[in-house]
Amino acid sequence: MPDVDDAQPRTIREAFTELTVDELKPLASLVGATAMRKGDLVDLLAKALEDREKVRSLYDGRGDVGKKALQEATHDPGGALNLFTFQAKYGRAPDFGGSGSRYGAHKEKPTILRLFFPRRNALPRDLQAILRGFVPEPPPATVQVLDELPVKAGRPHGGLSQNSRKEDNEEVELRVRQTAGAALHDIKAILRLIDMGEVRASEKTRRPSLAAMKVITGVLADGDFYAEGDQSKADWEPASDLRIQSFAWPMLVQAAGLAEVAGTRLQLTAAGRKATTKPSHELIRQAWEKWQKTTLLDEFSRINAIKGQQAKGRGLTAVAPRRKAIVEVLRECPVQKWITADELFRLLKALARDFEVTHDAWKLYIGDQKYGSLGYDSASSWEMLQGRFALAFLFEYGATLGLFDIAYLSPEGVRNDYTGSWGTDSLSCLSRYDGLMYFRINALGAWCLGLEKSYEPAVVPHEPLLKVLPNRDVVAADRPLAQADALFLERFAERKSEAVWQLDAGKILESVGKGLTVEELKIFLKAKNQGPLPQTVQVFLDDMENRSSQLEDLGAARLIACRDAEVAHLLVHDRRLRSLCQLAGERQIVFRSADETTIRRVLKELGYVLPPP
Repeated sequence: MPDVDDAQPRTIREAFTELTVDELKPLASLVGATAMRKGDLVDLLAKALEDREKVRSLYDGRGDVGKKALQEATHDPGGALNLFTFQAKYGRAPDFGGSGSRYGAHKEKPTILRLFFPRRNALPRDLQAILRGFVPEPPPATVQVLDELPVKAGRPHGGLSQNSRKEDNEEVELRVRQTAGAALHDIKAILRLIDMGEVRASEKTRRPSLAAMKVITGVLADGDFYAEGDQSKADWEPASDLRIQSFAWPMLVQAAGLAEVAGTRLQLTAAGRKATTKPSHELIRQAWEKWQKTTLLDEFSRINAIKGQQAKGRGLTAVAPRRKAIVEVLRECPVQKWITADELFRLLKALARDFEVTHDAWKLYIGDQKYGSLGYDSASSWEMLQGRFALAFLFEYGATLGLFDIAYLSPEGVRNDYTGSWGTDSLSCLSRYDGLMYFRINALGAWCLGLEKSYEPAVVPHEPLLKVLPNRDVVAADRPLAQADALFLERFAERKSEAVWQLDAGKILESVGKGLTVEELKIFLKAKNQGPLPQTVQVFLDDMENRSSQLEDLGAARLIACRDAEVAHLLVHDRRLRSLCQLAGERQIVFRSADETTIRRVLKELGYVLPPP
């Protein structure tokens, strides 16, 4: 955002004293006064602006834009008028005219509005106090929305580069995704996939591998937002990698504390294990809330065409405040209405004052650090910096979690806000997110954003995809199982053919030993079976559940051998130790590692010492 000179003068008189005689004379003429000496000019102007009735008359005579400017500054804590946000909110800047000075760069006369802002874009404090007595608060920002989407959308900037595959002025059908239903399915599918050990990730960056993203795409209910055929063949193009959901899901579940990297693969945490039986919408909200605070990934790092993000010194700003700024603006948007990406940009400019991606735009560049620095024109780089971060946050994480329905095109030629920058001639888009054209906060999103108190998931129709037979065979009767479902079933059953599995006691006990539960298997089979489970299968599963609950892990223990059996008996019968340790043979005692500190202290009081592990 451009710098705003909004240092607030203490008084009206102080503000006018900072001006030259040549600057004061045209201002004095606006209040019907004239003088030759600076002191007299300051006195005349200060007297006019300290008169409440005169000030009110000057305010009442302003047009709509002038009044809005005074409303914004009057009710700003520091009396500041931020011209960047004002223009975004109202679509035009207020007219101050020129300085009127024959020595100034702008020789045209100042307007009356300049009387209120003599030097800086901030009201003097005493003038602000006068205005607060009668100037109403500014109106809230309005949000331009659509009830219905157009069927087709023009590709506004098709043919931006020689590598673009699209025709100029081409109209193409919008791709529309209602995301909530798929997300409610996908979060459980991803957890199952991770539990199978199918998701590889870098131990250093914690990002999924290319192979993992391919496997993940195969279990997504509606697939990724883009198919492989949408990707550009030119590897330098941002559109050469359009993986969005398949990248986002592993990052989201890690940020939510549901999975972690172990070696080269993701594995479920204890919380992730419990999550497999929790309602999906609760997991979605948990992931959304955790993502807003995570430092696992900065969404801007996914804008690969912009280099220099790892520069030393003060580079990119903290990521959590950026997300918070977007979320606060989203909370001002109506639910179940379509909003354009450009309208979101306008709202962010108008409402999110401290929304910055970098401390120093000169460190960021496209193509070449010397010629392609974004610092050359920081005012026009908002869309490339804050705008692209917002698109990534919304498209890759909000839409993946199912909070926002989206309408989009392939990214080439949709935006031209980067084409004036050096080094962009060969690019048909700046990021994989450029194709996002509309979004809509759905019911799940309204609940996660705190706009609604509750959320009721749509009732998922019962899908009788399986036939569970009395001999424990499980048959995919009508069509193949989804990959995630097949992988899950194979944790508990031996695959006998392409469409037949048999529940196996050994595999069930093995899976329970790795953290799954028989209850999860029961829920799965009951949800997908054609009718109730056969009695023989129900008895079998109940028996497996009973066996699997017979043993309980109480944690690690220490086994200590005493030289004399008498000492061992003495210790386990001591009133302070008898509830913490017990005999293991004639002269050995055992206790939980968690109780070691207490046991070590009591042994010392008894005159014994516990050896180190």
